Amino acid sequence: MQMEHESFDHTELKPEVMIVDDQEMNREILAALIDEEFTPVMCKDGIEAIETLRARKRTISLVLLDLHMPGMSGQDVLRTLKADPELGKIPVIVMTGESDAEIESLELGASDFIPKPYPNAGVVLARMRRLIELFEARRPDLALHARVLLPLCGALRSAPSRSEHGRHPRRREPLPHDQRALRQRLRR
Repeated sequence: MQMEHESFDHTELKPEVMIVDDQEMNREILAALIDEEFTPVMCKDGIEAIETLRARKRTISLVLLDLHMPGMSGQDVLRTLKADPELGKIPVIVMTGESDAEIESLELGASDFIPKPYPNAGVVLARMRRLIELFEARRPDLALHARVLLPLCGALRSAPSRSEHGRHPRRREPLPHDQRALRQRLRR
């Protein structure tokens, strides 16, 4: 007897990108810009960003950071990240209208700098893709864990189990589409 099951949807394995900006409109513009390729995680200030990064350090692949925010500024976020051995490895793109802040941002640990108003969307996305690619190449354990194994485990848990042939009723062998998706992700 063959049971119906949900297929493993590997299209949901988009890298998570944190957008940190106190202006809701800026967060919404960036989220709309990146939504097709990335999963936006939005934070309204530096304090929320640090808390979220600590909680989701295994899934955030990039931070888009504004400098001028009330409470904890973007510079303070960069200093906090730089002081933390794990969080300091997550790439940060500083996005601000203040052109003379570029050198300071890079010295504080930013990976890149994009001026406001934002340039061509293709430029922003290309820079993001490249930084995430470099980050994941340095941290393959996190990329595999966050973008492949966790969703795969969730799909396996939610799929109905097979109880025929004396197998444990809660266990099942990976289905062919699970194996294909995993092989595809590992080849990248």
